[in-house]
Parts: sequence; C-alpha cells; structure tokens
Amino acid sequence: MDAADWIAISATTVSVFAGVFSWSQARSAKESALYAQRQTVAAEEQLRLARDQFAAETADRHEANGPEFELEPGSIYYDEQRFAKMTLRQIAGPALRSIVVSHPDDHDQLSGLDGRELGPSSPGAPIRVECDAEYNMPTPITVSLTLTCTGRQGETWVRGVGCLLDSEPDPEPSRRTRGRRS
Repeated sequence: MDAADWIAISATTVSVFAGVFSWSQARSAKESALYAQRQTVAAEEQLRLARDQFAAETADRHEANGPEFELEPGSIYYDEQRFAKMTLRQIAGPALRSIVVSHPDDHDQLSGLDGRELGPSSPGAPIRVECDAEYNMPTPITVSLTLTCTGRQGETWVRGVGCLLDSEPDPEPSRRTRGRRS
C-alpha cells in the first residue's frame, strides 16, 4: 500500500465518521425540534389558562364591587283596588344610572313590575316599589325580584332580592257607604 491508498482509506474513514456524526446531529436536532414543539404547546396552554384566570378574576372583582340590595318586607293594601308596596334599598356598591325589575311568571298575582325602570340609585336611598295585586291574593306571600342594574359608566350587574308581603287591614267603609247599605 502506498501513500495514496492510505490517504484514500483515511479520507473514507473521516467521511464515515462525519456521516455518523451528521446523522447523530440530525437526530439530536429532530429531538430538539420535537421538544421545542412540546414546549410551545405547553406555553400556549399556560397562556390560555392565565388569560382564563385573569378573565375570571376580573369578573369576580366586577361582581364583588357591584351593588347590594335589600327588599324590606312589604304589604298588600287597598285603595279602591289592591296594591302591593315594597321598599328597595341599595345597601352598598356604586351609584347606579338605572335599575330595571324583572318579575318571575310564577307570581301572576302581581302585575306591572316586569320591565319597570326604577331610575337611578345610590347607597342608602330607599326606592318605593308598587304594583297592582290580585284582589283574592293569598297572604303572606314571598316575592322574588331580579334587578338589572346599570352603573354610571355603563357596566351591568344582575341581582336577586326577595321579601315577604302581608296584608294590611282593609279600610273601614265610610259613613256615607254604610248609610246607603241600611
């Protein structure tokens, strides 16, 4: 074997080692690419979870900073027909531009509440709520109302309130009416 053969054998050996090394590097690069892809998917999932958590915390903060109400016990009274009267009071939260009442269908003995706008409100201010009541409405009865509240900047909250309605005694007939009956 002369020097040219040794050079050829050496070049072939170096080429084989270079090929094995290149194959190893390619495999390593492929594994790195798969790992990077998994990392990207995991990072995207973490970002989605963080956004969901932020949205939930923002919604919770919005709800916690919203208005709170109480509906004081009311009564059914007679003034040529029967009416129900209640007092709504905002006990906490921001000043409101408007409050709209929704009244469930299962209280068909009360009318004139559903969709009624009660106007603006601020903490502590009483809001008188009146509506028509059926003449033969049984009492006491529990009334539930849903309030859709709009803040000064247009933000909205939905709140539920309830109270007990009981009857006031019906007024005594006037003397003029009693005199006609006799």
